[in-house]
Amino acid sequence: MDKISRGMQAYQTSGADLTTDSAGKKRKSVSPFRKGDSVSISRIPASPDKVGGKKIESESKDVKVESVDEKPAYKIGARPKLEGSTILKYLDDQSVDPAKEKQAMEKACVIKPGVSPRNARVIEKAYSILRGNRTTINGHTFTTPSKVVEDDSHLDYEGKQWLWDSCFHAMIQSDREPDIAKEELRAVVANQHEDGFVPHMNYFRGDAQKVPDWAKEHFEAFLQTPDGQKVPENKREEFVNTYWSYPDHSDITQPPVIGMAVEEVYKKTGDKEFVKEMLPKLKGYYNYLHDKRDPDGDNLVSIIHPWESGWDNSQRWDETIGLSGDKRKDIDVKKMRLFSEYKMMGWDLDRVFESDQFNVEPVDFNVLYARNMECVSELCDAVGDKEGAKLYRERANATKEAIFEKMWDGDKYVDLCGNAEKKSGVKSAAMFYPMMLDGEKHGTKLVERHLMNPNEFNVKYGVPTTAADHKKFDPAQYWRGNVWQNVNVFVYEGLEKLQQQKPGYMPAKLMADKIKDSSFELLDKSGFSEYFNPEKGDGHGVQTFGWNGMVRFMEPGYG
Repeated sequence: MDKISRGMQAYQTSGADLTTDSAGKKRKSVSPFRKGDSVSISRIPASPDKVGGKKIESESKDVKVESVDEKPAYKIGARPKLEGSTILKYLDDQSVDPAKEKQAMEKACVIKPGVSPRNARVIEKAYSILRGNRTTINGHTFTTPSKVVEDDSHLDYEGKQWLWDSCFHAMIQSDREPDIAKEELRAVVANQHEDGFVPHMNYFRGDAQKVPDWAKEHFEAFLQTPDGQKVPENKREEFVNTYWSYPDHSDITQPPVIGMAVEEVYKKTGDKEFVKEMLPKLKGYYNYLHDKRDPDGDNLVSIIHPWESGWDNSQRWDETIGLSGDKRKDIDVKKMRLFSEYKMMGWDLDRVFESDQFNVEPVDFNVLYARNMECVSELCDAVGDKEGAKLYRERANATKEAIFEKMWDGDKYVDLCGNAEKKSGVKSAAMFYPMMLDGEKHGTKLVERHLMNPNEFNVKYGVPTTAADHKKFDPAQYWRGNVWQNVNVFVYEGLEKLQQQKPGYMPAKLMADKIKDSSFELLDKSGFSEYFNPEKGDGHGVQTFGWNGMVRFMEPGYG
């Protein structure tokens, strides 16, 4: 296999001493190369050590793998012997302490063919973080977004599960720990309603009705408003001291990515029994969205609160929630006012949609809805459910057509706001999501006019959620112009799809390469932060954020 198609294959450290572990014992690393592979052995000056008895400074040379010496005791791969007199000598340790495996993997990673040392380090770190964020509560095993909370966070992540976070976690873990991925997805639907509703949060400690300290003042303020005065006197104390309606879950949902998560597990395992187990849950959820979240019957689903979008504080929602300021506290006031209104309505969807306070059909939410119904259709096919396959394929196609027809404003894809379906003027990274769909026809315009535009989305690092020329663009504020790795991955997938449709279209390839490179660079440079400044590259929010591992899907050969 030629070296160009394999890419650069290397063994490289991140500045750590490779010769010993933290206990001072020699340790080994192994690598899954195959005989005949062309390998570039690289060393960086920041990490001089001895390999084969020689001190290696900064050098790189190409060699071929002559044979592979299996090392099954350390279950990562194999070590190669290289052609001629050059031997890549791995440091052996026949008794690796399993308790120190995590630390060892973070000190040095072994690079698989075609994957850069940096990218491999990042992927291994992702798996390590997910293991660290894993928890089991009352029989439910899942991965909380992080076990470390930033100072200004409203949230205590411990013990709480988020719908789309856990779906991403399951997709990442499906490679190495498919049984854990299955448990993650079972937990997601543990509190599913009879009508198919799946909550955006599970509180497996039963504390969903406990009001967070920061929220109580918002409820008290609402009771002083004309609408709040409608809360009966004998219910006012309960109103202030109760958060969600249920003790174990929230009253809203989140982007519907569980279909692709189950399909990813199936692709990795071929487990049709798991598919059969999950299909009734999936059908119920996507039926709920079809039946309950499309009040105008146009095949586009609506969200009722910014939290349902996953893009909580985005400028996309400013006009709809009546935001005049642009500070996080200003946005919190508006979101909690909306929360209080719905709480007063008992979260009754008919009343919520009739009030028209936040009835938004988002581009990305609907693209993911369509994509995931395609996944459900394929899962139905896999287990011989032809009727189900046909139904969800037809629904997916109807939603795709509605996206193409109603959400394109002549320049970009936009959200539709309110019962009147006013087209949003906000340029967000969601405009690129439709490129993931078969039949999308405006990809080249989106890439050339917007994605490659240095005044909008072609900034130094990744793809900002909001165009850089927006008057309220803030690269350091939560969802108001940052880089989020799940967004990068979906835009990257859209660019990959565009390249399939238009072979040789270099702008798509160049931007895909840039997004991939900058995504890994951010994680390697700034750690596993929740989100990143697209101009400076510094990280914000929690520092062990699990879904960053989604970048692993930009390196499909690495598992």
